[in-house]
Amino acid sequence: MKKRTKYGGYAGFDFNNPKTNDLLFAVGKLIMNFGAVEFLTYCLIDQLGEDTTDHDAALDQLFMNRFRLIEDLARQQSMPDEILSDIETFRDPVEEMAAFRNKIAHNPIVQSWKGKDIEAKPGSFGVIDIKSQKGKDRPIVNIVSLKKLNLGIDAVAELATNLESILDAVTAEMGKRTQS
Repeated sequence: MKKRTKYGGYAGFDFNNPKTNDLLFAVGKLIMNFGAVEFLTYCLIDQLGEDTTDHDAALDQLFMNRFRLIEDLARQQSMPDEILSDIETFRDPVEEMAAFRNKIAHNPIVQSWKGKDIEAKPGSFGVIDIKSQKGKDRPIVNIVSLKKLNLGIDAVAELATNLESILDAVTAEMGKRTQS
């Protein structure tokens, strides 16, 4: 078996280097924080759904289809306008952050350096958008800095907090209805 070197084409894919820990930590943080957003969609569907049918159907749906289901269920349940408005307000940011997370989670990532010193800490990383290659000679590589990734992490954490507030409001509203 040929021994891999840390130079050449593979170098950008070698994340077994302590100098990439900031990037690895940030990617993990993005994925974990988005997991909270995913979980909150299921919680909202459980609260708004009439029975387990909606929950079971949601298990097979893509993320944005689940978010649209939340909107539909909230309308069917005649949620107060404030709750409906809050759900609608977050549709675009949720969709944007889901796309950002999906590009990072479902595509190869390659690190890059300024100059030729690969012993230094990588300056940024590229997300090789494999699906963009369809009909083209090569895929699109989106360059993402650690700063941009951290901004995405903050945005996802804020979305999770806002969705939790919506869940609290929906839960309170549904609780009032069961007491009546």
